[in-house]
Amino acid sequence: MSKIPEIMNKGKLSKKNGELIVTLDDFPPVPTTDKNIDYLFIMMSLQSIILQEEGIEFPSFLERWNIDITPNENNLKNNKFSLEGIREIVSQIKTRILEGKTFIKTQVIYGDGDPLPTIRIHFFQFVKKGEYIARYESSLYPFIFFVYEENFFSDERIKAMEDNGIHFGFIEVLPIMNLCRVEFDENGRLKPLKELERYSHNWA
Repeated sequence: MSKIPEIMNKGKLSKKNGELIVTLDDFPPVPTTDKNIDYLFIMMSLQSIILQEEGIEFPSFLERWNIDITPNENNLKNNKFSLEGIREIVSQIKTRILEGKTFIKTQVIYGDGDPLPTIRIHFFQFVKKGEYIARYESSLYPFIFFVYEENFFSDERIKAMEDNGIHFGFIEVLPIMNLCRVEFDENGRLKPLKELERYSHNWA
């Protein structure tokens, strides 16, 4: 029997600006492994809702790129492994983002032998004309739903993050963040990255 109803029952209901919000806090650390495949289906369903609400239709022209936050001395010293760090990077490429409807998805990766993670920010921009056509929503799946090994956030990795000033509560939610629309207000300021910031109590 599917575990989907059980998982959904653990969601917290709240209202913000008249909008009903369901927050799932009891998420698995590796949502794309076979053991947690039911959670992956929920993530896919939520992605569909987000794309529909943003008026994305398929087929559509799509541009993709990514930017890494690596664990170098400068990034660690300047607190780039944070919501503020991601917002800063997104804001720096505002001109490019405004060329279409742009979304981000976060991924956590470890290089060979690296004790600290890299945050990879994937950008997906739907444009009127481009080189790549996404014919179906499922065309995005290989670039959005990543496979994480069991015990990905091992005790050793968590300790290494804490020893270097990286808040594990923040890193922990990045693999399960939904596809997130990136928008700027009329004054050119980045609007909240709501699909990430809804989990802010994890690192507050």
